[in-house]
Amino acid sequence: MDVFDRHANSHFPQRRLPFLAAVHSFLFGDGDPNAKHDKERLYPAAVQYIQRHHGYVTAEELALFLPKVPTTSGKDNVVVSEPFVLPFLLRYGGRPVLVDDVI
Repeated sequence: MDVFDRHANSHFPQRRLPFLAAVHSFLFGDGDPNAKHDKERLYPAAVQYIQRHHGYVTAEELALFLPKVPTTSGKDNVVVSEPFVLPFLLRYGGRPVLVDDVI
């Protein structure tokens, strides 16, 4: 064992990837390359949707426009977790309102 190998391994834990994943990571990088583009494309569409509905939309409707929405599955339906809406609302000066009597 080389002194440099021992020194490098002791301070920096190495992540072992399968060969093809390592090649892909080397060529294209890690992470989601479309994350920034999704926001640039989807956020204006969400704003237009809200404007068309006179400012009243549900969290489930906004989920269609926002990337990576947390959900939980029930027996018969999928429930959208509402806290994801807050950063979007704060960015555009909106405010959440809870309505009990929905038609």
